[in-house]
Amino acid sequence: MYEELKDDEGLASILTSLSGIYRQSGFEEKAIECNNRALQLAIKVYGPKDFHVADAMQSFGYLYWNLNKTHEAYLKKSLEWHAKEMQLREELMGVVHPVTQRARQDVAILLSRLERTEELQALVHRYPELHQVD
Repeated sequence: MYEELKDDEGLASILTSLSGIYRQSGFEEKAIECNNRALQLAIKVYGPKDFHVADAMQSFGYLYWNLNKTHEAYLKKSLEWHAKEMQLREELMGVVHPVTQRARQDVAILLSRLERTEELQALVHRYPELHQVD
């Protein structure tokens, strides 16, 4: 229906929701496929530097985190997406915006889980509000 109406914005929103349903139902590949399509639509509709794109990146980060919270490959993929989200949010919203701070906290938690101490220390040094992570 959204495709027929050429409502890419609505379709992206539905795909993000569908991704969560697929993830919860154990359909990992379908979840990733839906999320990827939602990201591409967000870029198409809003351009690459928009908070909707950052939201799609956040969804990818949480998708990989929720697929497997202990597997290193999933944590690395989650970190990759949250780091992209954090960078984009810093550009769009500034470093002190609460949503940017939440994205930075996600990155710090993942760095901690992955035992990437030097990167975590550099992030905490740059942003002291992160002194207590995980």
